Amino acid sequence: MVAPTEADSSNYRKISLGITLSWVYSLIWTVPPLFGWSNYGPEGPGTTCSVNWTAKTANNISYIICLFVFCLIVPFLVIVFCYGKLLCAIRQVRQYGDGQGFHLTCNRCSFNTGCRVKGQTWWEFQH
Repeated sequence: MVAPTEADSSNYRKISLGITLSWVYSLIWTVPPLFGWSNYGPEGPGTTCSVNWTAKTANNISYIICLFVFCLIVPFLVIVFCYGKLLCAIRQVRQYGDGQGFHLTCNRCSFNTGCRVKGQTWWEFQH
């Protein structure tokens, strides 16, 4: 039916690289206030520290704008792009089958996908 899967060591390298790049990206955007681009200060009741959101200097405003763009907008667009590609892949898999797929129904939702493994639906394959 389906060949057993084996661990691919290149996947571990890709995952490790992704985790490392995530940490580096976060450090790129959290270290600059320690070197003078904006600054950290107490937030709320003074129990935590955060970027000084209330300062009106050009230095501080430029850092906050960069944080907004590169730590909110860019990651959001990457997520939207990846989910769009995922939906396209799911549609292609659905079109690859005979169109009937399998039908799962739960209390509030109904899923109809066309995932087939050599003539069997995923649901039949699992049970």
